[in-house]
Amino acid sequence: MRPIVNLLFALFFVLIGPGRAVAAEPDPYAPDRQALIKLFREIEASINAQDVDRMLAQMHPQATVTWLNGEVSRGHAEIKAYYDRMLRGERRTLDRYLTTARLGASAHFFGNGEVAVADGTMEDEFFPVARGLSA
Repeated sequence: MRPIVNLLFALFFVLIGPGRAVAAEPDPYAPDRQALIKLFREIEASINAQDVDRMLAQMHPQATVTWLNGEVSRGHAEIKAYYDRMLRGERRTLDRYLTTARLGASAHFFGNGEVAVADGTMEDEFFPVARGLSA
């Protein structure tokens, strides 16, 4: 066990260099991370408010959404049409749905900070329209 500890200790000093202080470098993407979290929370809130226009305000006009049923909507018009078909009108499938979203870890930035990738989970509650029930 002692040789492993010595090896790890030696690697530690090789990696940080002699006399270098161990200090965390400032995160160059800290403002971007805060903006992403704000966007993340606004999308979650718009879903829970059943407000598709509020949701669309957070998306690029050419955004693509792959829905839970595997359907794909491209652009604001298709996204809104899908949402309306599922949650509005007499032939809708759902009365509403709610979500609780959680980030798994901080976003990773690629392409000189142009692209951010994050992961997480969503817990959804669906409230289907009750049809064909007789009292």
